[in-house]
Amino acid sequence: MCLALSLCLGVLSACGGHPVGVSAADDTIPAARWTSDIIDQQWVLSAFVAADSSLTPTLDGTSVTLSFTADGSVHGNAGCNGYGGAWRLEATGDIQIGPLVSTRMACSSPEGVMLQEQRFMLALETTHEVTRLGEQLRVDYGRDETYLYFWQLIREQARPEPFTGILWQLEHFEDVQGDAVTVSGFVPESLLTALFTDDGVVRGSAGCNAWSAHWSVADDGSLGLSEIVATEMACAEPAGVMPQEERFLQALPRMTQVVNDPDHLWLSSTDGSLVLPFVRRQEGVNELRSVRGGTSFGKCLGYCWQELHLTAAGATLTQRGWNTNTYPARSARQVVETALWNRLSNLPEVRDMQSMDDTIGCPDCADGGAEWVEVETASGSKRVTYEYGAPPKEIAELARVLAELRAVLLAQLEVRTVVR
Repeated sequence: MCLALSLCLGVLSACGGHPVGVSAADDTIPAARWTSDIIDQQWVLSAFVAADSSLTPTLDGTSVTLSFTADGSVHGNAGCNGYGGAWRLEATGDIQIGPLVSTRMACSSPEGVMLQEQRFMLALETTHEVTRLGEQLRVDYGRDETYLYFWQLIREQARPEPFTGILWQLEHFEDVQGDAVTVSGFVPESLLTALFTDDGVVRGSAGCNAWSAHWSVADDGSLGLSEIVATEMACAEPAGVMPQEERFLQALPRMTQVVNDPDHLWLSSTDGSLVLPFVRRQEGVNELRSVRGGTSFGKCLGYCWQELHLTAAGATLTQRGWNTNTYPARSARQVVETALWNRLSNLPEVRDMQSMDDTIGCPDCADGGAEWVEVETASGSKRVTYEYGAPPKEIAELARVLAELRAVLLAQLEVRTVVR
């Protein structure tokens, strides 16, 4: 693939910027004469091309996309984060892109994805010319003959691929009226996802609340989504997340068509007037693996220490006393609802607690007891210990959920702790 691309780019350079067999008069479309041949198409980045015609292909496992709309919007995925902004045609004939905004996830895989994303975003914001060459798009940036080289993504040619077991992230909303496509961007720092499993369940985040449904595909290939439910939290931040969530949840029952390739998934209504395009989400450093929350009393009789351990597979509460002969370890278990795990995974506290102090206040001083919360993500573990019953505001919601679960499982054990 890299060799073929190198040869192709070499031909472009040798032939004055047009591939063999493509007439400049017919297939080269300068930005000053933009038509639907460029607008409302999806372009996938293949390589960064330097002034000496050397190229740097995009990293394996990443999908960097670009789309222009007739209303002056530009949007896509930069490899980890979704982005959006504006484009305009200057009187000089130059194209200006930006300013751009994006979500703020941090992705650790594949190595170098964040540097590639930064390079791509900086290139877009210094763009001055966009030219179509057949099924390719050349985006010149800077002033030293450097450019971005894209291929057109043709949805009708997307190969049928398995779409289960993949975490899909919504890029934007598309409303289609005839040949006109209106793209609505997303609320920055929000995350809307879908994960289809082979047992006929789909779940994800709606931006604030976790959602789930049953899915099926009929003999004619049509998609069915039923029993759509969501948790009922109210989120004040980021601004606009609740109206966006309502729009997403109202759109889901209308989705009857599914098309995908390895890195993209499109859900659409029967008449094609509404499209939800998703991109495969890369695992980030904040991907939640487990949560722990517990309490401890230094001077007490009975079961003085307890900890709840949560994973996507289930919850386990373990208790023990300081004298393990008299009060041996015992435990209770229960299944964790998918909606609850999704809710925990999307709490900003999972990310924010990484910058907190390990110990806050004076845990277990004057026999007051200690309490802690610990999260494990792809980047490691972080534990915060504080005075019993006084969680810091930064993790108050996470601590409350864990305390409620401990109380439910504690009732199964029917044991008491006596504090001196």
